[in-house]
Amino acid sequence: MSQSSNVLIIGAGKAGVLLLAELTQPRYKNYRVVGFIDDDPKKMGEKIENLDILGNTEQIPEIIKMFNIDLSIIAIPSAPGKTITRIVDIIYQTNSSFMIVPPIFQNLRINTISAPREISVHDLIRAPIENVLTEDSMKEIGNYTILITGAAGSIGSEICYQLAGCFPKKIIGLDVAETPLFELKNSMIQNYKDINFIPVLTNIRDEKRLSKIIRKYKPDIIYHCAAFKHVGMMELFPHECVKNNIQGSINLIKVALEEEIKKFVFVSTDKAVHPINVMGISKRIIEKYILAQTSTITKFMIVRFGNVLESSGSAIPIFKNQIENGGPVLLTDERMERFFMTITEAAQLVVQASILGQGGELFVLDMGKPYKMLDIIYRLFQIYGYDKEDIKIEIIGVRPGEKLTEELFHEFEKPELSQHSRIFICNIDNDETTSEYAEKVETFIEQTDRLNKDEITKKLNDLV
Repeated sequence: MSQSSNVLIIGAGKAGVLLLAELTQPRYKNYRVVGFIDDDPKKMGEKIENLDILGNTEQIPEIIKMFNIDLSIIAIPSAPGKTITRIVDIIYQTNSSFMIVPPIFQNLRINTISAPREISVHDLIRAPIENVLTEDSMKEIGNYTILITGAAGSIGSEICYQLAGCFPKKIIGLDVAETPLFELKNSMIQNYKDINFIPVLTNIRDEKRLSKIIRKYKPDIIYHCAAFKHVGMMELFPHECVKNNIQGSINLIKVALEEEIKKFVFVSTDKAVHPINVMGISKRIIEKYILAQTSTITKFMIVRFGNVLESSGSAIPIFKNQIENGGPVLLTDERMERFFMTITEAAQLVVQASILGQGGELFVLDMGKPYKMLDIIYRLFQIYGYDKEDIKIEIIGVRPGEKLTEELFHEFEKPELSQHSRIFICNIDNDETTSEYAEKVETFIEQTDRLNKDEITKKLNDLV
């Protein structure tokens, strides 16, 4: 930025006012706020701290030119992705720089604002979330000891952060990955000093160790996020997928039953619907295994959703890396499309589904419309300041286990809206989810070590 940068704040609401106060801090001494933009016609002609509301978003190009604006900062944390996309498209025409104030989960911080940052693809895709965390439900979580498996992963760690805002008795963060768990522990200490966060380094494959941990901490609710999830890797190593995703999950389910845990939430994936890859099959098997449970003490529920933006190993960080290296960006097929939501959206909705759940439910999160991966790449080009022609896109062909499109429901699941506008509940009309099915899965697991790769893959397919 230049010695003195003229700044335009887009959004004259509470976030815009807080941003203006933030920009008076010494670290922003080179920023000079010129005025505000807002689409509320009632605000036209008003002033905020002696600064004019200069116009609406459609007038951004002429206002940027008139006032020599160097940087526009979008301060509308509650706006859906389509609104942010529209504003970014308008600013992009001017070749001016732009940043954004990220959304804040309302239960975590009050009357504060996050520092402006570069716009990410999250901001262009996010959707508003209705919050069903009432005072009573937050009090309920406040009385819980919570165990999260895969706690150091993308979804697991975000669930930790979201639950921390409800001040539970304890959060037990269980993971097999040492360094990410260490980093999560430090993050929790730094950001949530009042939360009793206990890291546990262990593997869900170790049933005896799991039993000791759960007996020791007596969690009221388990969020089971731990899983191998890379489709291509699981095609190469189906044995490891069985041991981790299936055996590990069953270990946890059995311990939860033995210790009479109140609630058990299994985090699933759209790849479990009509699965054609080992990872998706492993998730579908556990969905069916859980639906076969008849316990009246432990309330089991499943929450299924699609891709999470910028989760570890997902396509977005790979695309970003390829763009930063000047290309080419590798795309399997121009027709490839996926459902996406942000990590924050996914974690919040998983927590909210678990509050709604009374046991035996299969919840599916409303992912909106699928996005073409090609469109996502073009959006990333825009964020980096490139035109479509600047970086080559190379089509490499669909890989083993990949679908061109994903689905969220089986045809027999008959989804209906729950009490939450973005959470569906499925009415299962399927006689396969019985105790006999659970026995078939356990018999298969006992045979796994004696089977080769092809035999394991065949038996997995037979189970779905």
